Amino acid sequence: MSPSLTSHNYLSSSIAQKFSSYLFFAHVEFRENAVVISLTPWDGGKSALQFYCARLDRQLSMLVHRLPLLSHIDTLELASCSPKPDERDPTPWLKFLRLFSAVETLRVGDERMQFVVATALAELAPEETEKVLPMLQTIVGRFESEVIDIMRPFLHARSESDHPMKVMQVIWLPVPSRGRS
Repeated sequence: MSPSLTSHNYLSSSIAQKFSSYLFFAHVEFRENAVVISLTPWDGGKSALQFYCARLDRQLSMLVHRLPLLSHIDTLELASCSPKPDERDPTPWLKFLRLFSAVETLRVGDERMQFVVATALAELAPEETEKVLPMLQTIVGRFESEVIDIMRPFLHARSESDHPMKVMQVIWLPVPSRGRS
């Protein structure tokens, strides 16, 4: 085992131990050359992890295989700063979303990421919809009707199950900067 992998496994397990008793908010941002995860426990504080990896499939794979703490998050926000996330293959995205077994609220902030998430969820067979984000109660975003139409099979299957959910349409306003005029 390489030293970097060993230290990374230690880092993952120590972070998981530190936060395992908390449910917290996570903001995951996919950038062109990195993925940034900001974790905020509900009782305050903040931690951020940044992994440098140019290809999106490797970013997703790294998160799936090396961060067990993601199963403790109850609010997840996804964003993308890369030119366009690869939405053609939903399989890596479904593996990624399966990590978040405690998520009750999913916030999807930008149109590119909304399309990726909707496309991935639409690929699920009706009997599989409860296995991805099983605790999900609310999806929040400023969704175009096209995205809602793509997600409709997932939403319908969840409404027919023991885990119904709702979609909230919101508009995010920019946060005013402090100390600047």
